[in-house]
Amino acid sequence: MNIRPLLFSSLLVPASVWASIDESHVTLYGGQGTRSSIHEILFQTEFEDSWFVGVGGGKTLREITPDLTLEADGNVLKHMGKQDHWEVAAAPMLRWHSFPWNDTVRTTAGVGLGLSYAMHLPRIEQEKNGKSNTLLVFLPVEVTMAPAEPSPWAGVLRIHHRSGAWGVVGPRGGSNFATAGVRYHF
Repeated sequence: MNIRPLLFSSLLVPASVWASIDESHVTLYGGQGTRSSIHEILFQTEFEDSWFVGVGGGKTLREITPDLTLEADGNVLKHMGKQDHWEVAAAPMLRWHSFPWNDTVRTTAGVGLGLSYAMHLPRIEQEKNGKSNTLLVFLPVEVTMAPAEPSPWAGVLRIHHRSGAWGVVGPRGGSNFATAGVRYHF
């Protein structure tokens, strides 16, 4: 399935149609690297001796529909274990807000497509793929969960994916981190 039309079709909607939302968030999270591909993480994760802790910030930019928003997402991460470097990553994200169980657990799902810059070549990417680049594509995929009653707090589960986008912007392959954290909305 080609998702590019979905990702870019929102840019064709006149800005006057979009509702503006003034919501920002900060996220503290951490995770462990995995040898698994992005589609294997949920069911066959094989972890690496590599971790990161990070802080992220985001802002809702537009309401595309009552159930779908566009956000800006940025992160600063400190890698430890097999690798010892800093990483910065940023991406526009689409977030879906409408789930049938939101009256019990308020849930959202988000996906983004942006860039990640590692301050040094990531060792686990070099070991897994034979080579890497400091600048790669960043693909965050996340789910948030919060109490049904209004609360500024939410739990976050995120896959932090870096890749060369099938060789388009770097070598094939990349790295994946399974992460968890807490988010505060303001």
